[in-house]
Amino acid sequence: MMFGNPHLTVFIILTLVYPSTLLGTSIHQFIAQAENPTFYQLQQYQGTAITPVTFKIYQDLYTYAHLIDISYCVSNTNQISEPFECDLGCSKAFPNITLLYQWFFDDTVAGYIALSDHPSEINDTSATLPGKTLIVSLRGTRSAPDTYTDLRVEMTSYTNLNKHLPSCGPNCRVHRGFFNNYLSTLNKINPVIEKAIEEYDNEGDLQILIMGHSLGGAVALLLALHYLDSLGNSNKLKLVTMGQPLVGNKQFTNWADMQLQSFSPIEERKFWRVIHKGDVVATLPNKKLSIIRQEVALEEEIAGIFPPFINPPPPIDLQPDFYQQFDNQIYINCSSHNYNPIQSEVVDCWTATNKKCIQGDFPPLSERKGPQDKVVSYDSHLAYFRKMGFCGVRI
Repeated sequence: MMFGNPHLTVFIILTLVYPSTLLGTSIHQFIAQAENPTFYQLQQYQGTAITPVTFKIYQDLYTYAHLIDISYCVSNTNQISEPFECDLGCSKAFPNITLLYQWFFDDTVAGYIALSDHPSEINDTSATLPGKTLIVSLRGTRSAPDTYTDLRVEMTSYTNLNKHLPSCGPNCRVHRGFFNNYLSTLNKINPVIEKAIEEYDNEGDLQILIMGHSLGGAVALLLALHYLDSLGNSNKLKLVTMGQPLVGNKQFTNWADMQLQSFSPIEERKFWRVIHKGDVVATLPNKKLSIIRQEVALEEEIAGIFPPFINPPPPIDLQPDFYQQFDNQIYINCSSHNYNPIQSEVVDCWTATNKKCIQGDFPPLSERKGPQDKVVSYDSHLAYFRKMGFCGVRI
């Protein structure tokens, strides 16, 4: 009788094969993985397989990078002018976009909300935005020391609305600072977004595009999960982050990857997480890493921290406060000084453990080849199809 239920059969078999995965995934999510053939393809590609993105995705990423960079035009000394004028050529590149709202309430999270009210040709690429699109774009900090400081914060419990998404579960935890910034941002922008949806989504065709760079990317991810949960129509929302740090523990990250379709073909994913080669921020926060100026000292593995007479801690799966890398990665495989990668240098990494991607840039201590593995440049954190973060900066 027990094996007459196909879901239960799959669950029993996979519990034996993948016990560590189950610890961070609910039964319903795990069954969903089992029913998704792409999930098994990912396991096969987990080593070193990479796939160049299509030309359309390559073009779209250039457009999204420009829209994200425009968020840096919002500060305590600078702003975007209506209808959509800024120091980065907003109206010339995006003639059909109209500013709805912009906000700045501290030096960590700021951004803007804009509307493209019909299919919009983009003048700096041949890409287009879909028919009516609500754009939410968030910036991060401009200072490398500030970024590193902001990343040194403990976790807090995360509970989703559980309205249109399954519960994340009792063990989900996220970065406390990102979560507080998310709550503050949501409080500021939610009335604007709700009004825009009421006014412009009368035919049910309004797309929502949420984007962010650096710390803004972390907040953008939490916002996207909120609106997926509250609005319910998953086909209408797209999340794009660049240089986004880690956000939560294994339980949260596995849940978020599942809700954002990280295991689907890249064209079908709700989430594109873009990482430049050598961008250490995309691997932080991490208790295995300590930051000293612009060098990263890779500390000993967890077991090596404890003296021989003390038992090592349980596996990382059971540690609620270890940050987990997302499986969803689009990797820019070129020098930190190259702000204009060619199409073949922009690849889909399939999984977080792919050694040809960010995992290979910052290997475990046992795999380090020498002191050169310690040195990183903050330039990588700014090199996302353009040099991010300089709107309004007078040099």
